[in-house]
Amino acid sequence: MVIHLEKRKAIGITASLIAVVLLVSTIAMATIGAIHEAVTIEGHAYTRTQPGDEVVEVPLSAQLQVSITDHLPRVTTYKAIEGTITVNGTSYSVYEGYGYSCSVERRAVAYIELWASNGGETLHLVGKAVAYNVTDEGVLRMFHGVMKIDGTPYYVNATLLTYKISE
Repeated sequence: MVIHLEKRKAIGITASLIAVVLLVSTIAMATIGAIHEAVTIEGHAYTRTQPGDEVVEVPLSAQLQVSITDHLPRVTTYKAIEGTITVNGTSYSVYEGYGYSCSVERRAVAYIELWASNGGETLHLVGKAVAYNVTDEGVLRMFHGVMKIDGTPYYVNATLLTYKISE
């Protein structure tokens, strides 16, 4: 199954990424070993070069595959098996990542932590994806998180636009 979701602006956020990312409510219905892929994630990362400096906004995009590892009551766990995160034109390959999704009060939330590298720099990302709008095509998910690239901190806002499930 492949689902395409239209780009929208989240409240006060120019969103076009993660999140990461992620497959939130759909993951909860998956079988162990199933592969889920966030095909199109787009957004922005924000940082300051020095405290007090102007905020710098850079484009961010990602693609991520996860494998379902277990089901617990109201919780599904998964691990990253492949992916790429591109920040301001520099691509990083995901080499490790773990997460879980849970359903809370009729709403699904997914959390993820992952590491990526471009052979020289290391990227560490932690974030949360929340379902915020249901459309005929599926559930639009907003990703919010933080990351560091070789010690430089960033805030991340993104939207999952296309995902696919391979049972």
